[in-house]
Amino acid sequence: MGLAIRTQDIDGVLEISFVDAKILDKARIQQIGYELMKAAEANGWRVFLNFAGVQFMSSAMTGKLVYLHKRIKQHCSGAPLVMCNLPPNIHEFYVLIRLHKVFTIKDSVEAALALFPPPPAPLIWSRRITIVYA
Repeated sequence: MGLAIRTQDIDGVLEISFVDAKILDKARIQQIGYELMKAAEANGWRVFLNFAGVQFMSSAMTGKLVYLHKRIKQHCSGAPLVMCNLPPNIHEFYVLIRLHKVFTIKDSVEAALALFPPPPAPLIWSRRITIVYA
């Protein structure tokens, strides 16, 4: 079994997309959960999920996403899990079970990226020395 997710760094934010169109298999969901946590932690929890290409998803996968959301909130001062390009059937399901109030759901990658502040600039130390001649 190959990788279950694809990642792409966009200006310091990690876009995570899914390899499978149908996320239904229990073993595959376990693998996805592991890969999501590993990728998110490695990128300082600055991640969003892109569901482009996903057609169906098991409710077990929703459990993995809720867990990821909790971990992101712990490490990012209460920031929610951001996702985009949700297929209509999954979006309707999340509205039905009120997860649309937990997750931040956007229509596009650009809208998802707009939610992330730019990464902090590196600190540059300089010391100014003034010499006064008497």
